[in-house]
Amino acid sequence: MARRIDVGTEIKAIRRDRGLTQTDVSDALEVPQASISRLESGATRPRWAVVARVLALLEVTPEEWERFRP
Repeated sequence: MARRIDVGTEIKAIRRDRGLTQTDVSDALEVPQASISRLESGATRPRWAVVARVLALLEVTPEEWERFRP
């Protein structure tokens, strides 16, 4: 069985590792900063399309994407 990950926590760690703020991500994706905050905190369950846009922006490799797939 595949290991279940906390998508928001993982995205937050990658974003920080890339030296970006939530505002940087929200500006690049043209979404409210609060949307990124809710995604990272787990307050909302993001759709795959949203997660895919964030991962693409963060330049996550295709191999790394596999752990995020539903």
